[in-house]
Amino acid sequence: EAGLPRHHRRVLSRDVLVPLLWTLARLLAVPYALISCVLPRLPLTARSHALSRRYAWHLALGAALATRLLPALQWALRSVHNSIRDDKYLIGRRLNNHAKHEGDTSASYAPPSSSSAQG
Repeated sequence: EAGLPRHHRRVLSRDVLVPLLWTLARLLAVPYALISCVLPRLPLTARSHALSRRYAWHLALGAALATRLLPALQWALRSVHNSIRDDKYLIGRRLNNHAKHEGDTSASYAPPSSSSAQG
């Protein structure tokens, strides 16, 4: 048999082509259904109807991208927030340790030397 074996064609269609075609169909069908079913029932001007027809697919594509990108953005912002919070906690802990051990020379934290700043 020439070409791809039957098993590989089935896997290719199930794992690659069907999800891709389903996504494309959804991106085309949802705006069309909104334009043809919902939009005529709304009391909008002719210009509003024309603009909504023109930009419906752009909005659908933007919404699809937003659903993919917003969780990644949320994770990035949460990790930055946690990093800043942890840095503030560690600085406060160092200051408290320094105040407790200012007379003790065997303190676990030694402030940075300023010899390099004097040069």
